Amino acid sequence: MKLFNYELPNMEQMVKLGQGIKTAAIALMTAGVASIGTVGAIRAVTSDSVVVEPLKVPGTFEEFGFNSEVATARLLDEISAYSRSQSSAKERVSILGKSDDNEIDKLGAKSSDVKVIQDLIQEALGIQKHRITGDITYTQDPEDKSPAGRTYHIRLRKLPGNATLLDMTAKGSPQEVLQQIAIGMMEVFDPHIAASIYWRNRDEANALRMIEVVLNNDNPNDDKYSLNLRGYIHVSHKELDAAWTVYQKLQALDAKFAPGHILGSWIYLERKDYPQAIAEADRTIELAPDRYWGYFSKARALRDSKQSELALGMFKQALTLKPDAPAPYLQAASFFKSQNLMQDALTTAKRGLSLYPKHEGFQKLVSELQESPKP
Repeated sequence: MKLFNYELPNMEQMVKLGQGIKTAAIALMTAGVASIGTVGAIRAVTSDSVVVEPLKVPGTFEEFGFNSEVATARLLDEISAYSRSQSSAKERVSILGKSDDNEIDKLGAKSSDVKVIQDLIQEALGIQKHRITGDITYTQDPEDKSPAGRTYHIRLRKLPGNATLLDMTAKGSPQEVLQQIAIGMMEVFDPHIAASIYWRNRDEANALRMIEVVLNNDNPNDDKYSLNLRGYIHVSHKELDAAWTVYQKLQALDAKFAPGHILGSWIYLERKDYPQAIAEADRTIELAPDRYWGYFSKARALRDSKQSELALGMFKQALTLKPDAPAPYLQAASFFKSQNLMQDALTTAKRGLSLYPKHEGFQKLVSELQESPKP
């Protein structure tokens, strides 16, 4: 039974797909449909389109309720979670994407008619005929008969041609194995996003490994994003000369690349050259006025140059643009606290914690603010 039908030539395509898949699947299941044909697809950026069939899974997965369809759905969820956690300045991607109520309504209204759903999606998206198929098998350690002694082998292949896309091993519970497959797929389909995920999760070694993959592969489109990330890593280690070299390379590649000016502002901020840090932040705002990046960069420079009133307004402006990274919430909340704006600080910290519930900085700050005496 084919359950998932979607594009996978790169991560951005994979990510936009999931909303259609999940929405359609939920609509069909809610309507009580027992047999599902093709339920999701996205527009191809290239001419390649791929039908991804449900993973073949071993009995040890099915014991925990992870049959082929459930395992594939959970894999999509894991890819979605990873993509939402990535910190790249690259166009935000999410396996669940942005829901389109009109599309959902149309899918729901026709949930009993798979052909209508297929036609609806294909009419808008156009699908080519390639397939990705995959299987999960396992071997058992003869000296350890427990689940911990199982090593899972994952193979994804593209047909026709039977080209190997992913060949890896993993250990752990079915959910943990699917998490490892998800990041493995990220590495294959969008190594830059994988680098960003690793960096966000404080796995710098793997972030740098994937940056090297991006800079040495045949696709130059993501080079500036990965160079930018390398620059951030340099700054985080106070390697300002190395970061400046990256900044100059970015300017040579694309002087209108807004994230490159975020890097420039950060370098100047570390050098305590506040006028230049503000100038780079202003350039970022000019190039990307609807993103929080430049406002946050400018707020930090104003804060560090003791222009508190202006910094306050700039932090608030950055927050209105709904940052998709923890730093703006955490630094804004800390700044509000320093200005004795306790309610603003608590509200902002709680917002950050709701978005990043495992973030220790938010956990600590919320606890401190809740324990503080009210003014």
